[in-house]
Amino acid sequence: MFLGGALAGRTGVKVSPRFTGGEVARVKDHGAYRTSVHRPVFYGLFGERREGFVQVDWEPVTALPESIREEIDVFGDGASGFYISLNTADGRAGYENKPPGVRGNPKPARLRSGWAIRIKVRNPGK
Repeated sequence: MFLGGALAGRTGVKVSPRFTGGEVARVKDHGAYRTSVHRPVFYGLFGERREGFVQVDWEPVTALPESIREEIDVFGDGASGFYISLNTADGRAGYENKPPGVRGNPKPARLRSGWAIRIKVRNPGK
């Protein structure tokens, strides 16, 4: 991964946001862990797609709690009331008060030092 990143950096090639999760829009510091909410990704080979995702990462500073329940502003528009819950011991996750633009169920992924969920969303511009 390091060599690939170094090579891409020198040649000007950029890694697709579909792979990286996109640019981080907001970070919440909880003391023992951090939550990073990425910008929505609708990137496609021939333009924007009708559906995309918003990635949310949880990274430990000292340790992740066994249970996380967090309010997420998925589109960055100030809307509230949408929650993600994640059990870091067994990987179970759920949504509460899912807004109309959110599709499907959460599928958490274990990362080297934390967890990530890609929230499937409909492109409001399409």
